[in-house]
Amino acid sequence: MPSQHVPIPEDPEPSSSPPTPPVRKPERPPPPDRTPYRPPYHKPPKPIPISCPDGFKYSEGHRTCIDINECYDEDTCDSNQDCINTHGSYHCNCKRGFTKDITGACVDVNECQVGTHDCSEGQRCDNTIGSFYCPRTAGCGTGYTLNHANNICEDDDECALGTHNCKDLGSQFQCKNTQGSYRCERIPRLYYTTSTTFTFPTFRPYPNNVLISQKKKCLPGYTMNIKGDCEDIDECKNNPCSQLERCENLNGRYQCISRLQCKLGFELNSAGTECVDIDECARGTHQCSSTQICKNGFGYHVCTCPPGHKLNANNHCEDINECEYYRGRACSNNAECINTIGSFECRCNDGLKQVGRDICDDIDECEMSGLCQQRCVNLWGSYRCSCDRGYSLNSDNRTCSDIDECEKFKDQQLCIATCQNTPGSYVCSCPRGYRLGSDGRTCQDIDECLDNVCGRPDATCLNTRGNYKCFTIQCPPNYIRDPEHKSRCKRAKHTCDHRDISCIEMPHQYSYHFMTFISKLPILQGHIDFFQMRGPVWPGSAAEFTMRIVNVNCPESIERAHEGFFRMNTLKHKAILALIRSIEGPQEIELQLELKLYYNHIFNSKMVAKIFLIVSEYPF
Repeated sequence: MPSQHVPIPEDPEPSSSPPTPPVRKPERPPPPDRTPYRPPYHKPPKPIPISCPDGFKYSEGHRTCIDINECYDEDTCDSNQDCINTHGSYHCNCKRGFTKDITGACVDVNECQVGTHDCSEGQRCDNTIGSFYCPRTAGCGTGYTLNHANNICEDDDECALGTHNCKDLGSQFQCKNTQGSYRCERIPRLYYTTSTTFTFPTFRPYPNNVLISQKKKCLPGYTMNIKGDCEDIDECKNNPCSQLERCENLNGRYQCISRLQCKLGFELNSAGTECVDIDECARGTHQCSSTQICKNGFGYHVCTCPPGHKLNANNHCEDINECEYYRGRACSNNAECINTIGSFECRCNDGLKQVGRDICDDIDECEMSGLCQQRCVNLWGSYRCSCDRGYSLNSDNRTCSDIDECEKFKDQQLCIATCQNTPGSYVCSCPRGYRLGSDGRTCQDIDECLDNVCGRPDATCLNTRGNYKCFTIQCPPNYIRDPEHKSRCKRAKHTCDHRDISCIEMPHQYSYHFMTFISKLPILQGHIDFFQMRGPVWPGSAAEFTMRIVNVNCPESIERAHEGFFRMNTLKHKAILALIRSIEGPQEIELQLELKLYYNHIFNSKMVAKIFLIVSEYPF
């Protein structure tokens, strides 16, 4: 890129148009018999900025700075945070169920403690990572089953499910469902044999059957009337029942019903005056199995299982596996359910400790020294090791390894020059002739010419990117230094014999111009105008321009500059030199631009501009 430090006389007529570097123009040559033409000093082109602000990177395809999406890197935010990309930056928000603590880390919100849960009465609030859970606080007990859809205990119909034991009492008993249990009731029926008790109805057939006809007989309990038809005998007219019984006539029979009828589960006392409860459990007349518990009730008894047991198909009580029966709701999500005989216990998960009977609290593993190599982040029921900036977590999830940023981000050009990895970070360094910029990544050229490094009064110091060059102008034969313009040589003799053509065609003056470019300077608009020569605009005058490469000095490993790298645009009285291809440095190129002036088609004068281009080794 052209340097901004060329200690040569100032051009009295500068001509430039941003953003291309300013072009160089000499003064107009004098007409015949006037003062010789003196080229002006030309400032070098200004550098073209290619660095981007923080949060942006340069895109060759768009040829502009574009936003860096920091959220593509999974390590940008913590695992409990969501990464939000913004224009030129980003920020980390806590996920739902988490909040920031005083250190800025996202930690779990215990909804059960702060009261932000929506658990209803009869439910327990159990905190989970980022949320909470509402299990039922107690089991339903024997005879009920939990409806998981509405969290309500519903009665088990043992009669419909076939889990009762009424069939063991005989076919005269039937099952009747009750809330949480059942009972066995006797099926009412008629008895046709004489009974000596007053508990059940008794049928007594008429003792004497009358034979009315040899051809026709009536069934027992019927008699033949005068019409020859069988009609019912009303046995109750003869009072066949005792005083404690009443007689009920039926078709073809009768029954004696005790006036003091006891219900199932009761019996008459010894006096026969009242019904008293039968304690089947005490008498041993119950039908409970050896694993059941008999409980007597008023008029009934029930066979129940011990707490934590249920009746199986063989009428035996077996242990209830509460862990399976309640489908993971016996314990909170923070504990493991362990079944025991007749009960169960909740064992806190790894990373949790028992606090009280039903509460599991987090263990802060980070209080243990040496658990993580660098940083420890406590989590609910666990922990996570993390690393300082510039390090990555190893596969053992405990130790950290340094990140080689220079290798990992080599495509992002962390440093404009040399990147050197350091533990947890990196440093940028610059080659000789540069100093590191305040941003820690760019390199700034050192202007050695400010220290008068050339030392000779007739030397011209040209600062280049990363270096400098001292030039001493040697005028051609028959030319002397122009005392008014340090970078020009003028003719020592100003008159010529009109027959001396070679004397007439000698240039009136030589001007020397020094310019610098960075290596591989981007040609953003297809060309960069870097030098301009202008002739006089007089009536009858005309200008003729020619450009050639005098010399190129460069290493053999790079492409040598040639005329294909340059273009000369000429107008009637002006020529502009432009760079149309990037030149790789280091190279030193000498160009010569010649102006011939004609007046009314007759040669008038000539000027030569020698242009020295210094291309630096680095592209910055």
